Amino acid sequence: MPVAPSSAAELRIPIVQGVDVISAQIKIRRFARDAGFDPRDQWRIAIAVSEAATNILKFGERGEIIVRFVVTGDGDPFLEFVAHDEGQGFTSVEEALRDRFTEGVDLDRELYPYRGRGLGLGLGAIARMMDVLEIGRGEDQGAVVCARKWLRRSPSATRR
Repeated sequence: MPVAPSSAAELRIPIVQGVDVISAQIKIRRFARDAGFDPRDQWRIAIAVSEAATNILKFGERGEIIVRFVVTGDGDPFLEFVAHDEGQGFTSVEEALRDRFTEGVDLDRELYPYRGRGLGLGLGAIARMMDVLEIGRGEDQGAVVCARKWLRRSPSATRR
């Protein structure tokens, strides 16, 4: 999934307890800001990482998010995060990506959809906020979510 960068800055965020979700969101927003992302994209990235961190705790108990800012010789720079956990992985990636499907339950068909369940919007939100989303299974099981957001230069930043 991840690309071999020609140069990259990296941040590793362990996800072990609830406070790590908030910490990850703060750290990734700063990382994105320092990489040159505009405030809207900073928040999109931060929310996507927060969703991934929440899923790690909910479905995988513990894991890690690795964030890289990648500059390649042949393309635009991008931010990439890889979230992996120690859980069982996805039963069905297609269902996991479908909005309102959570924990094996289709909330559109469930009579009491919010009893202790999430809204089933997390992976779909990541897909909508990032430019690329890849989902798979880790070498030692668990889920792996890789997402990328390209750095877009504003027209005023490229003018002289």
